[in-house]
Amino acid sequence: MAIPEQQVFERSRKLAGWWYNQRLGKLKDLAHHSMSTNPFLLPFLVKFHGAEEPRQLAALNVAAHLMAGHHTGFGKLIDEKVLPNVFGTTKLDKATRKRLALTEAMFDDVDHIVKRDDGDALLSLKASRWTIQLGQALSLNRNFAEIRDEVAKGNRSFREIVIGVFYGSYEDLTDKYYLACGVKKTANAADHDLIDVSEYVSIKSGKDFWSWINNGAAYTENALLAGLSQGFKDGFDAENSTQYIEEFVAAYLDAVSNDDGKIDFEEVLGRINS
Repeated sequence: MAIPEQQVFERSRKLAGWWYNQRLGKLKDLAHHSMSTNPFLLPFLVKFHGAEEPRQLAALNVAAHLMAGHHTGFGKLIDEKVLPNVFGTTKLDKATRKRLALTEAMFDDVDHIVKRDDGDALLSLKASRWTIQLGQALSLNRNFAEIRDEVAKGNRSFREIVIGVFYGSYEDLTDKYYLACGVKKTANAADHDLIDVSEYVSIKSGKDFWSWINNGAAYTENALLAGLSQGFKDGFDAENSTQYIEEFVAAYLDAVSNDDGKIDFEEVLGRINS
C-alpha cells in the first residue's frame, strides 16, 4: 500500500527541517582550519573563476567545502532518514544486519529491505549516474549472483534486488550499472566475466525509483520535493545561515592571503606544506 501524498509531504518536511538545522549546527561549529586547501590549485581558481581578490578566493573555497558536505549529508539524509521514516524501509545498519543474519559479504552493498506483500525486496541505493565505478560494479555483480543462488537453493527468500538511483534518468546511467546486472550496455563493450543476473536484479532511476519505493505511486517524487522544500524554508526562516558563512569566509582569509591582505601563492604553499 502506498504512503498517501500528504503523509509523504509532512514526513519529508519534518526531516528536511531537522537536517537543515543539523547542517546549520555543523556550520556554526566549523573552524576554517578544518578545511584542506590545495595550494597548487589556487592559481587555477583565481584565473578560471576570476577570483582575483582574497575574499573572492576564500568565498569560492568555502563554498566548495560546504557543497561537498551538503552532497554527502543529503545522501545520508535519504539513506538513513527518508527511506526508513517516510517509506518504511528497513535500513541495514550494523545492528540490524546482525539481528537479521545478513552479515555475509554478499550483502555488503545492500542498504535496505523493502517490504512487499508478495515478498521482500533488497535495495542497493545509489545517488546518481556516476556513483558506481568499475571495481564496485564487478563486485556488485558477483555478490548479487551469490544472493540469487542462495534464494534459488531456498536459503533466502528475497523476491528481487533493485539498484535504486534517486536522481537522474535510466537512459543517462553509465554502463557500470548494466555491468552490475551482468549485461553489457553495448555489444562491443569489454568482457569482464560477468554473471547475468538481470532476471533477478533491476535498475530503477529517478521518477521510476521514487514510484517503486512507494508501491507505484506516481506522485511520490513531487510530494517529496515539496516536503523537502518546505522543510528547508522553515529551517531558513528560523535562523539565517548567511552570517555564519560570512564569518567562515572571514576566518578563512588568512589561509589564502599574506600579512598584507594579498593573494600570495608561494607564501600559502610554504605555510601549508611546511
